[in-house]
Amino acid sequence: MKFSSVLILLLLLVSTSCATSNPVPDANDGSFIAAETAEDAQPGEAPPPETEDKRPLTSDEEAKAALAINKLELVEDDIERNKIIEELVSLGPRYLTFFRTVDRDAVAMDMMFVIRRIERDNPGASATVVEAKDPENPEIKPDPKDPNPKEVKEGPTIPEYTGKLDDFNRVEVERFLSSRLEQARRLLDGGRYEQAQRIAEAAITLLPDTKLRSEFDALIMQARGES
Repeated sequence: MKFSSVLILLLLLVSTSCATSNPVPDANDGSFIAAETAEDAQPGEAPPPETEDKRPLTSDEEAKAALAINKLELVEDDIERNKIIEELVSLGPRYLTFFRTVDRDAVAMDMMFVIRRIERDNPGASATVVEAKDPENPEIKPDPKDPNPKEVKEGPTIPEYTGKLDDFNRVEVERFLSSRLEQARRLLDGGRYEQAQRIAEAAITLLPDTKLRSEFDALIMQARGES
């Protein structure tokens, strides 16, 4: 066999082996996933934030809150008192209007603390006040026989608790703060620094110019140093 014939035979074998090699997988056969992405593609829009619950309190909800406040007024154990306070705080901003109507000297400072905590934990809640409609005093519609129908007589309103000093008898408040100062000192001596500091801070919030201010400030500094 001539050399040229051998060379032709080898070339035929090589071409045959290339023709029988595995084909390149088709892009549409599932072998791989195309990675083309449009330049203007945007991720899915996030769901809108939940809106604040502005429903007025039901009679059952008001009764539940009132019961907790009554317990707070009567409780003597500090641990139980703190539990009730946290329970009231957990009720949230829907109860702010109701809490502001509480006018009891025995729980005045505690309710001030509850209100401030809710406002702090829910920014903007103090500006959004929901007032429940009294089912026994529905909205009064204008009387067609009234000569001045634009003026509508309003039903009874509940005074709103604002925490102003004019609402309190200063002597009684100072006496009350004195008892809470002693309570805070007992807590401090017992190693319950956080509770003692919280009572002192609430007292200053209620009456910033109390005659016991320096003693409350000293107690707060000591509690911070010990904790």
